[in-house]
Amino acid sequence: MRFADLAQFARRVLVNGAPGLIAAPRGRPVALLSATVRADLIVELDILGDPDRLSRFDLTAIDS
Repeated sequence: MRFADLAQFARRVLVNGAPGLIAAPRGRPVALLSATVRADLIVELDILGDPDRLSRFDLTAIDS
């Protein structure tokens, strides 16, 4: 539930070739979610919320 309010700011991205989402209100990334999919099922979710690591991402290729 911690990230539920960020859903309106989520954009689809690839994370290491896998489906993911990045939430970046006002262009500032605050959460990156990646999903591991096996047999058409999501079997794992990883969420990165570390502001220092997120600040290093280049978001210029992400559609707003």
